[in-house]
Amino acid sequence: MAVRSPRRARLMTEVRVSSVWLARLLDHAAGGYPLAVCGLLIGDNDGAALRVTRVVPCPNTAPPAQRRQRCAIDPRAVSNVRRALHGTPERVLGFYRSEPDGAAGTPVAGSEQVRPWPGAIWLVVPVARGDAGAPRAWWLDGAGAAGPRELAVRPFHPSTGLAPCPDPVAAARGEAREDAR
Repeated sequence: MAVRSPRRARLMTEVRVSSVWLARLLDHAAGGYPLAVCGLLIGDNDGAALRVTRVVPCPNTAPPAQRRQRCAIDPRAVSNVRRALHGTPERVLGFYRSEPDGAAGTPVAGSEQVRPWPGAIWLVVPVARGDAGAPRAWWLDGAGAAGPRELAVRPFHPSTGLAPCPDPVAAARGEAREDAR
């Protein structure tokens, strides 16, 4: 049975990633080359899409000889982040990893790493000669699903909610700044 978003009972079709955090994630992937890097995707569910509002880079705890092809995150790191998010609207949505000198194919060679985490995003970034490529994302529709399903990855530009700083000279004269109108 497919996992559906709790608010609208619609099948998950895409993952939206803050453009600011997507840039940081791609920098992390490129900066770790030639080794694979990994981390957590933090955000919320807006109904039809999972919305990644920030990323948390994590140390790759795979055995050193395997760190070019494999990523592992200490489960205690995941637990610590979940604990820190308790009581907030955010949650751990999933994981990201880089794929040095490879394509951003399905998240693992098989689904042994995906199966324990149904309902989690698996975002994979190919890195060729130190340049990060376009990320791809997968989602497992429940523990009984045949395999992960690809989701569209779409950046979004978060509203900062910041207003322009008032011009103190104009404010003293009772005028508004031109860019604040």
